[in-house]
Amino acid sequence: MKSRQDNDWEKSFKSDMKVIEDVYQVHIPDERELLVQLHQFKEKRKKAFVREFAAFLITALMIFAFYAVIAFKLTALFIWIQGIALFVFPLLLLIEHKQKQSENEVFRNGSE
Repeated sequence: MKSRQDNDWEKSFKSDMKVIEDVYQVHIPDERELLVQLHQFKEKRKKAFVREFAAFLITALMIFAFYAVIAFKLTALFIWIQGIALFVFPLLLLIEHKQKQSENEVFRNGSE
């Protein structure tokens, strides 16, 4: 048989658990919110795909152009292109690094 002290403790425990459960109500998104989030994610992935595809295409065309320059033995043009690439490539890396850093900053601050 339970004593009165056990019953009081059990009631107190249940009421405390009820308070904890009431404080932390989890927001369950409805169908419309999920669809909006899904649409935003798809748009973000689509933009990333287009950007990556453009970078791939530009890189492929540059490689093709380098081979054409070498094949036609245009050494001066090849040296100019290499010189320009020497300065442009670090700038592109810096820009990409800053973009990734700004995207990761959202998660570091805990806002999303």
